[in-house]
This record gives sequence, structure tokens and C-alpha cells, in this order.
Amino acid sequence: MKKMQFMAPLLAGSAVINGQNSITVSSTAFKNNEQLPLSAVHSHCGGQNIMPPLAWSRVPKGTQGIALIIDDPNGHDEKGNPWVHGIVFNIDPATKNLDAKNVSQFTQGQNSWGQSTYGGACPPERSGVHHYNFTVYALDAKLDLKEGATVEKLKEAMQDHVLALGKLVGLYERK
Repeated sequence: MKKMQFMAPLLAGSAVINGQNSITVSSTAFKNNEQLPLSAVHSHCGGQNIMPPLAWSRVPKGTQGIALIIDDPNGHDEKGNPWVHGIVFNIDPATKNLDAKNVSQFTQGQNSWGQSTYGGACPPERSGVHHYNFTVYALDAKLDLKEGATVEKLKEAMQDHVLALGKLVGLYERK
């Protein structure tokens, strides 16, 4: 299978990349481009910061590892990059879902709060609708990164190793 460039554009659940269908990403907690369930469970605004459950399918043959980046392109860190809510990588390719019960089995990278955990959504009040991207990457290699790797290091390591990707987007606005 031909590898794709890391930053190839993707429309959630419907894109075709290099002649291959993208990974389908879903959640039992919310639907694509709909409101995130920011209850006391999933929210960073006084909540428990429990990652919404995710599932994926249509992972291509030859996948050696899965990576997940959860970010908010409407929120920015001090460098102007999208706010990172969570990073998980070196997920076993046989794994088809990720949730609070199994996420600790895999390597987690550093979020924008400087922690190697999931940090729930909590945009500033009156900052408009924020788009929380849950992007799953199928990789042709296991990554040589340690716990706490930054999103920049992860993207650098994934370069030229992405076979396919899929995205689920959750929306939230604090008024």
C-alpha cells in the first residue's frame, strides 16, 4: 500500500486517500460534527476529564501501530498551534476501540497542559464554537517515542509512516 504524506487533508469518514478508504472513527458518546457530551465526566471545566469512548474500523493491512491525536484548532497554545487535549500512540493494531478502561495500556503523549493524560474540553467563554478533532492514524511502524512525547515529536515520528487516517469531530461552545 502506498503511504500518504502526514498532512494530507481528510473529511471525516468520507475521504479516499491514495485510492484507499479512510479509517472510520465513531463514538457512542457523540456523533460527528455534533455537540460533545460535556457532562461532569468528560469536561475539563470542573469535570473528571474522562476521554469519550472511541471506536474505529477499516484499518488497512500492514498497520503496525495506531496513534490518536485529540486537538482543538480553535484553541491555541503559546506557539499558536492547536490546543492538544490528548495523545495516545503505539496502540496495538488489533485494538478497535479506546476508552478510559484501556487507554492506560498504551503510550500517552503530552497534552497542552503538560500532562500525559486526556484533558477534556473547556474553551474560554464567548470564544465561539470549538471543533474537537479525534484523529486516528494507521501507521506502518511502531514509533520509537517515550511517554510524554509532544505532538510535534509525534508528528515528526509519524512522517512517511501514515497508511490511513480518520477523524471524528465534536463541537462545543461556552456562552
